[in-house]
Amino acid sequence: MSNFGINVKDDYYNQKVSIGFKGSNKLFVTRPTFNNVSTLKDIETTVDLTQAGEYNIEILVDRSSVEAFFLDGLFSATNLVYPHLHPKGVTLFIDSDS
Repeated sequence: MSNFGINVKDDYYNQKVSIGFKGSNKLFVTRPTFNNVSTLKDIETTVDLTQAGEYNIEILVDRSSVEAFFLDGLFSATNLVYPHLHPKGVTLFIDSDS
């Protein structure tokens, strides 16, 4: 099964928030964060959708933040994204297992 989703605010520094699906029943959000030595590191959060049936995702993007709400707000993710002069905006991705 393929992974697919969107990358938001993917810019020159490859700083991005990724929101998508892993296989058929896992939703994920990967977002950058800085640890205590100012090193960029990605943190991934997953939500198992096996029991969810039908579900929705609402994504809000402005100049310096990305917010995502899942299952009518039952789960949410917010991230500050430092804008760059030439951001790519939103890109789609698909990672095939084959």
